[in-house]
Amino acid sequence: MSLKRIFEPVDIGTLHLRNRIVMAPMFSQFASEKGEVTERMLHYYERRAESGVGLLMVETTCVDYPLGTFTRELRLDSDIFVPRLTELVSLVHSYNTKVSIQLHHAGRQTYVAATGGLTPVGPSEVPSGTPGLFSRALSVDEIKALVTKFADASERAKNADFDAIEIHGSHGYLISQFLSPFTNKRTDEYGGDLNRRMKFALDIIKTVRGRVGDYYPLIFRINGSDFIEGGLTIEESIVMARKLEEAGINAVHVSAGLRERGYWYEQPMYLPRGCLVDLAAKIKKQVNVPVIAVGRINDVLLAEQIIEEGKADLVAMGRPFLSDPLILKKAEAGQFDDIRKCIACVDGCIENLFRHKAITCSINPEVGMEKWFKVTPAKRKKKIVVIGGGPAGMEAAMIASQRGHNVVLFEKEKELGGQLNIAHVPPGKTEITEIRNWLINQVRKTTVDVRLNSEAKLKDVLSEKPDAVILATGADIYTPQIPGVDKKMVTSANDLLSGKKKLAGEKIIVIGAGMVGCEMADYASEKQKSVTLVARRRCGHDVPARTRPLLFKRLEDKNVDILKGWELQEIKDTKVVLLDINTKKKKEVPADQVIMAVGYRPTNDLARELMQKFKEVHVIGDCFMPRKILNAIHEGYRVALNI
Repeated sequence: MSLKRIFEPVDIGTLHLRNRIVMAPMFSQFASEKGEVTERMLHYYERRAESGVGLLMVETTCVDYPLGTFTRELRLDSDIFVPRLTELVSLVHSYNTKVSIQLHHAGRQTYVAATGGLTPVGPSEVPSGTPGLFSRALSVDEIKALVTKFADASERAKNADFDAIEIHGSHGYLISQFLSPFTNKRTDEYGGDLNRRMKFALDIIKTVRGRVGDYYPLIFRINGSDFIEGGLTIEESIVMARKLEEAGINAVHVSAGLRERGYWYEQPMYLPRGCLVDLAAKIKKQVNVPVIAVGRINDVLLAEQIIEEGKADLVAMGRPFLSDPLILKKAEAGQFDDIRKCIACVDGCIENLFRHKAITCSINPEVGMEKWFKVTPAKRKKKIVVIGGGPAGMEAAMIASQRGHNVVLFEKEKELGGQLNIAHVPPGKTEITEIRNWLINQVRKTTVDVRLNSEAKLKDVLSEKPDAVILATGADIYTPQIPGVDKKMVTSANDLLSGKKKLAGEKIIVIGAGMVGCEMADYASEKQKSVTLVARRRCGHDVPARTRPLLFKRLEDKNVDILKGWELQEIKDTKVVLLDINTKKKKEVPADQVIMAVGYRPTNDLARELMQKFKEVHVIGDCFMPRKILNAIHEGYRVALNI
């Protein structure tokens, strides 16, 4: 499919853009502790400017330190930050790319670690981002002072040569809190009906406009819906968008959600692609300024469709520029198979933010490391044997080959992929096929000698006479040795997902409630089975926190019976015996089939033999320690980069 519409030029006020793709603003935590632009941040944005994006939006930037969201948030509350931001703008401009900045105040949605102990503020006293801590209601004088702070920051942004400014009025942050009846309980001129709730936002726009001039492009990000009872609805948001246009806003960027419904702006893979586009489409019908759509748009073909169908004037993509910073350049060249699509796992990007770490990407190890991680020719070409064709092995083989090494890849199965071949099977996990297919495709484009149906033994490796060996043989399901575990009614999660076994009977017992166990309960209940999930401790301990509410809601809606605080003691012909780990009481639960999902054990039996024969042996991925896609791919990349 040829792409035409997304590469058409478009204007936001006086700002002329060469195409209709926007890199959405994303927290990175690449700023210094003082909130300054760092070398790391410069290299990060430079890499993305190379793609030729129409408008690159620099991340959320604090106007009222320390009331940002995270500890290393960019700042524009003082003139001292302008020089480095000017350097950033100049760097982006050197690629003929336009650049804007997003002005932000966290309001209640922050953490004591970020505020230095200051109480979060908002229009009203409501729960904050820190459990048990309520935000403090702002006084009228404080509100007016904040209007001035937004205006001060906007003037600094213009002085730093940014081409446009986006005012962050969505996602439940301060301006959004004033706009939403869910968080704004005021009864004065700043609360009540929509007109009064909009006063803070409109005052900011008026004051900012007075500082930057009538023709400087201003974008406003709004919630099309809060997706919560008592919050903003699309009907109110349409009215709001009209008023923003009347106030002088040049484009409306439509998102959704607030802290209590954070998954609407964090958007894990359980949400469909383009999940917020219809909100943008409804608003576009009612305004005359350009509308920017956003929300799990990880495919340029989907972006093209959105523009073609008239649902938006521009499309914002955030995480797709993490997984592949050159996405647009590849799309323009028709190299669609080479685009590494975001799989919306949220593990390396969003989850890292809430761990108070800098972002990365599960499938792109170079994020935030652009200065240091570069695939360059090896100083000395080596013969390398990679054992295992899962994500770790494929990544290692691909990078090593790209660096000029002679690589042989042994895979015992009939196809590459490893755990990726089954990880996509549970409901809501189909995006994983994207990284599986991409890795296989990229390996095929290298000179790697791929040997399928070949389980490497020591003699096979010795016969290759390698300079280095990379062991990436993954992990197998751990099976606890308890009475009855060898019965025919017992199967593993892997065997079911791979198709080696089938669901049997109506009453399914899933043992283990980590991510695999929860997903197996979801999988079995999707097949109309009666499912009991047995959890020794808490459920979903290793499920990304941004994904957990959606997965748990699926289990609840399907009436999965979750037994917490129980462990398996014995498996009988038609039932299982469970032990309450607290009271030590036992009970029997009827079962037609038992699915074991209590964890994995590394498959690394060959490691010791290899280390005795070769000087350079690397054990990576799950065969070192069972973990996630992020660990597998990152380890494969780093090992290959350093051989």
